[in-house]
Amino acid sequence: MLLEVLEIARGIEDKSNRARVLTGLASLLPEVLPEALDVVRAIKYENSRAEALTGLAPYLPESLLLEVLEIARGIGDKSNRAKALTGLASHLPEVLPEALEAARGIGDEYDRPSVLQELTKVLTPTNVDRSLWEKKLHTLGILTRPSFLETIPNLVPLILHFGGVVALREVHQGIREVSRWWK
Repeated sequence: MLLEVLEIARGIEDKSNRARVLTGLASLLPEVLPEALDVVRAIKYENSRAEALTGLAPYLPESLLLEVLEIARGIGDKSNRAKALTGLASHLPEVLPEALEAARGIGDEYDRPSVLQELTKVLTPTNVDRSLWEKKLHTLGILTRPSFLETIPNLVPLILHFGGVVALREVHQGIREVSRWWK
């Protein structure tokens, strides 16, 4: 029955929809991965291409991840490129600095916070060194207060790693002080 579904998927004309179906099949039929990647590469709309790349990433063998990375880097729109790189960052930790730089370059006030928040979810003490941590903190400074507060839970392991319990207490105290200013 899966082969019948695959044949139906191959007949879908809209590349974005075909990529979505092939991505759904990827966990069940790993042999469709190269085909799905070819379809994703051909998607005209960069937003759809970024979504398809991140949807496909969990199923790709390491040998294809570098190809996916090149496709993501080829996305012209900064916001969509940042979304794609952020989606790949959990599978390719070495792209974290590049994803951060791409997120920093997003001019759209709506997209930048969501991409930065998503990026904080893949940061761990094992994949972030002190210089990347400092860059990340500097970049998070451009977020609005509510957006920044939403990222704090994702940052706790890093705060503890780089500053210990004292730093976490200071962050907590700072949040409490600022919240009193705005009552």
